[in-house]
Amino acid sequence: ARGFVDDASGQMRLVRILIPVAHAPSPGRSVSVLSDLLAPLGVSPSAFNFLHVGDKPPTILEASGANGQAGVEVMEGPVVETILRVAQEGHVDMIAMPTAGHNGFLDALRGSTTEQVLRQAPCPVLAIRAA
Repeated sequence: ARGFVDDASGQMRLVRILIPVAHAPSPGRSVSVLSDLLAPLGVSPSAFNFLHVGDKPPTILEASGANGQAGVEVMEGPVVETILRVAQEGHVDMIAMPTAGHNGFLDALRGSTTEQVLRQAPCPVLAIRAA
């Protein structure tokens, strides 16, 4: 996968961060952790692009602390494949995924959604423990 730091200049590029969200695990803590982690690097929450694969997206409060909700793009399709396609087509610099770890027998065999995205992502993936 391509990185977000230029090899020649050392300049960091984090302009588009894809954050796949679902109702479980709740994305609230992960968005807060990500904001706190990136703020000292000069990356604002305006770089966050939320994606929900399914019907009804969860509510995401503005990461900037402003009153309001962040927009969530809603798409249909297989979860892992849709996340990867959006990341590729959107030329995102990083995928930041809230994760709860393994959830059942199938996750233990094939890997959690985060692990599956990590294996195939076109860019760096940051897994953030949801709880």
